[in-house]
Amino acid sequence: GYNSKGGTPVPIELIYQSNFITQDQYRAEVDRQRRTAQAYANTGAIDDMELEAEVLDQRAIRAGVPKRFLKYAINLTHIEYLDKGNGIYLFGSQGAHKTTLACSMLRGWLHEHPFSVAKFVRSTTLMSDFKETFNSRDSEASVMRQYASVDLLLIDDLGKEVASSWAVSKLWELFDIRYGEERPTLVTSQHAPHELV
Repeated sequence: GYNSKGGTPVPIELIYQSNFITQDQYRAEVDRQRRTAQAYANTGAIDDMELEAEVLDQRAIRAGVPKRFLKYAINLTHIEYLDKGNGIYLFGSQGAHKTTLACSMLRGWLHEHPFSVAKFVRSTTLMSDFKETFNSRDSEASVMRQYASVDLLLIDDLGKEVASSWAVSKLWELFDIRYGEERPTLVTSQHAPHELV
């Protein structure tokens, strides 16, 4: 069957409350949400497919995916490639729907990996997070860990940030850590890879 948004159905087991919970906390939350969802479904107000689609949407929102990208079907085409720890770089002109495709891939990843944690971040926000460590208690290492440790990272609009040597070194450090730990990274950009070097 297909959900109301045109994608494939999402198992209810994909409920995931937070990026920082234990497996026992996760299971307890799944049980609580199942009971609540079943009680609601029993009222006839929503069917299982709609409920499953809503669960996936909520996980994507917690990952940072903007709501405007939830209306598109999930993309499962490159899951095996990503499962090997490979990254994907999508580039093209403005309006080529790179972010739409990348968000569909991220949602596909969440669909296929019930215990995974994904993160969507614009490159300008990523760099701002690092720069904020200059005047705060947070260290660069803690910000790096935040982005390096997620199972799938989507960096949107790479190349829009100011390309100082410091920014480039932080990005390459992040990519190097993720590559070494076989954590896939999706990147969108208006620039071909050779234009960023």
